[in-house]
Amino acid sequence: MKKYSKIFIIAVVICMIITYSMSILAVVANEEDSLFEEKSNSSTLESTLINQNEVNSLNEFPDITQIIKIDYTISNDKIQYILSADREIKGYKVSNTEDNLIINIEDSICLLNSRYEYTDDKMPVEKINTTQSSYDPYISTIIFELKYKANDYDVKLSSNSKQLIIEMDYIEGIVGPVYEKNNNKSTIMFSKPSGVNIEDIVITDLYNDKKITIEIPGVHTNLFNYETLKINDSNVGNIKCEKNGNNTLITIEEKEIFAYNISENGNIVTLTLVPPKEKYSKIVVIDAGHGGSDSGAVGNGLVEKNLTLDITKYVKSYLDSSDIKAYYTRLEDTYPTLQERCDLANEIEADLFVSVHINSFTSSSANGTETYYSLSNNSNSYSSYLASRVQVNMVNELNTRNRGVKTAGFYVLNNTNMPAILAEVAFISNASDANILKQETNKKKAGRAVYTGIVEYFNKYPTGR
Repeated sequence: MKKYSKIFIIAVVICMIITYSMSILAVVANEEDSLFEEKSNSSTLESTLINQNEVNSLNEFPDITQIIKIDYTISNDKIQYILSADREIKGYKVSNTEDNLIINIEDSICLLNSRYEYTDDKMPVEKINTTQSSYDPYISTIIFELKYKANDYDVKLSSNSKQLIIEMDYIEGIVGPVYEKNNNKSTIMFSKPSGVNIEDIVITDLYNDKKITIEIPGVHTNLFNYETLKINDSNVGNIKCEKNGNNTLITIEEKEIFAYNISENGNIVTLTLVPPKEKYSKIVVIDAGHGGSDSGAVGNGLVEKNLTLDITKYVKSYLDSSDIKAYYTRLEDTYPTLQERCDLANEIEADLFVSVHINSFTSSSANGTETYYSLSNNSNSYSSYLASRVQVNMVNELNTRNRGVKTAGFYVLNNTNMPAILAEVAFISNASDANILKQETNKKKAGRAVYTGIVEYFNKYPTGR
C-alpha cells in the first residue's frame, strides 16, 4: 500500500510540474506573438509596430534612440514637420513614391501614435503614419502621405542632431491652375512658387493660334496639377498644365482672341481674359504681304515676301515702344490666307489695318511709292486719311517718286471692318527702287513711315477709349 502511495504522490508532482511548465510556455508564446503587431498603412509598405513591453525595456539599451514627439511650425510659405528624439539621431534614409515621402531612422524606436491626420487644405501632408520596419525592429519608419507628388521637400538634422526637420511648401490658397467664369469673364488662377517673382513668369500671347502660354520657373508638383482641364465653354477650350524642361507650362486654348490682365494677391496669381478693346485704347493690325509658299513679286535679286516681313518687323520695333497695341498677321515665313488676315483684324475689332507690299510691273521703268484704300470699305473716308499720311511719310523717308493715294478693291481692304490701307513701298522690278529696298536702313525708314502715319491718324482721330 505504501508503495502505491509513493507512486501516486510522484505522479501528482510530475503532473503539477508539467502543468506549470505548459503555462509558462503559453505565457512566453503569447509574449512572442504580441512582440510584433503587424500593421499595413500602404498597399506597398508592410510594416510592424513594436510591442510596448519591449519599449518599456529600452532603458536597458542606451544606444537605441526613442522618437518621442512630432510637431510642425509654419513660417511664411514654408511648413516644417519636426520629429524629436530623446537623444542623438544617428542616421536616416529618405525615399519617396508618387504619393509618399518615407523616412527610415536607424537605431531607433518610435513612441508616437501610429497615425496623424491633417485637414488643413494648405498642408502638403494629409496623413503621417509611424511604424517599425518589418526588416529591422530598430528602424523607425515615418510615412508622410502627400496630397501631391513627393518632390519639393528638404530633410535635415537640427544642430544637436536630436530633431529631424522635414520642410515643405505651405500653400496659401490654391493648387492650380484653377478656372472660373463669372459674367462672361474667364480667370485662371495659380499659386506663385516660393522664390518666384511675378516678373519671372513669362506670358506669351499666341493670338494667331488662339493660345496663351504661361511659363513658371521650376517644376512644382505640390502646387500644380500636371494635367489637362477640359473647360469647353464659350471662352476657353482646354487648359493644359505640363512640365516643360525644368519649368511649368500652362497653355490656355481660347475660343476667340483675348487680351489678358495679370494680378497678384499674396501668393495667388490671377490672369483674366478680356476683349482687346477693353484693355487697349489703340489697336492696329500690321499685315506683311504674301509669305510661305506665296513669294509675291521677284526681281533684281529680291523676293517680296522677305521684304514685307523685314519692313513689318521694323514697324513692330517702333510700335513696341508706343502706347499702340499691334497684332501681326505673320512674323515668320508663313502664309495666312487672305480671309485669315481679315478675320484677325475683325475678331479683335482693330482700329486700323495696314498691309505692307512691294510693287512690280512688266515695264522695268515703273517706279515709286503708292498707297491704296477701298471705296467699298465703310470707313473709306478714314482710310483715305490714313493712306495719305503713310504715303507722305514713305516718300519723305525713302525719297521715292510720289505716285499718290489710289483706290482699289483688294481683298484685305474690302473685307475688313475698320479703316484699312495697302502700302506699295517701291517697285521690285525697277533697278533704282530695288537698290533702295536692298538697304537695311531704307527698310527701317519704310517701317518708320508706316508707324508715323499710324500715330498721325490716332492724333487726328482718337478712339475715345
